[in-house]
Amino acid sequence: MRKKVLISEIKNNIKDKLKLIFELLRNQYSISLTKKEKISNALSWGIKVFMVLFLLRPFGISDESIYIFIYTCIGFGLITSFVFIINNFTIKSHLYRMLSRNWYTWHELLYILLLFPQISILNYLFYLKLDSNNVFSIYELFKISFYTIDIIFILFFINIIYYLVENYKKESTIIQTKLEYYIEINKLNNMYKNENDIISLHFEKQTVNLQKNSILYVSAWENYIKIYVYANNELIQIIKRGKFKETVKELSEYSEFFQCHRSYIINLKFVKKITGTNKKLVVVLTDNIKIPVSRENSKPLRELVDKIQNHLHSISSL
Repeated sequence: MRKKVLISEIKNNIKDKLKLIFELLRNQYSISLTKKEKISNALSWGIKVFMVLFLLRPFGISDESIYIFIYTCIGFGLITSFVFIINNFTIKSHLYRMLSRNWYTWHELLYILLLFPQISILNYLFYLKLDSNNVFSIYELFKISFYTIDIIFILFFINIIYYLVENYKKESTIIQTKLEYYIEINKLNNMYKNENDIISLHFEKQTVNLQKNSILYVSAWENYIKIYVYANNELIQIIKRGKFKETVKELSEYSEFFQCHRSYIINLKFVKKITGTNKKLVVVLTDNIKIPVSRENSKPLRELVDKIQNHLHSISSL
């Protein structure tokens, strides 16, 4: 009887561990979107590979001559960065678009698995070139591949731990945001008398009702949405977990709102002016808040702002 209970406890323990792993794999994973972020991500992988090899000296590479050891560390780091840069701009970007801009931990894991053969083969070819005494060997290729996948996966799981810690910090920040402890949603909702002016925005765990004229702008923040609203003559930040594209879809039903950038939606009623060059255009809102404008949205935004200002001018001249 005691043996059965012990076996049952072990099974439950294994199930809990597997459940935790599956939940982790289903978590949304932060992805590099801009050119700068993609290059930084690739360089960080290369630097981490170099540091692991140089400081920990795993798999007996320190037994090689100092020349081969140093160049192995540098070469493997550069190769890792090179492979990540190429694939971040091609395969990863394509997959991200195919998945409708949803990227989870298991997607990142599969992506790393896809890069592993490329890095392994290039590492081995570099190693052959480095030491003229070496000749092609399947055994050596598998050995280098084994070393490569070990290092890459160690770094991948370190990345996951770092990501979870950062996520926890964000969750803590969100709990402390001004809206969460300063004004409850219900209090905000009670302020709105005219039901026709109320917008309902839906997030993962909550629906927030806000007055159209109180929303200054909305921005994407990784897996969260930031909404900036005026309440009691003060600008307040609301942070909710959700998908930005769904918020875009909901706000697109109202003519007051315009998506000027892939990460920003503005309320046209708060626009003061548009300034800057075509390469770095910004729209200035009330309180001198500056929001970036993407190149493809600059012309339609200018047309809308001109139309609104002309309309206001014609009303004021009556």
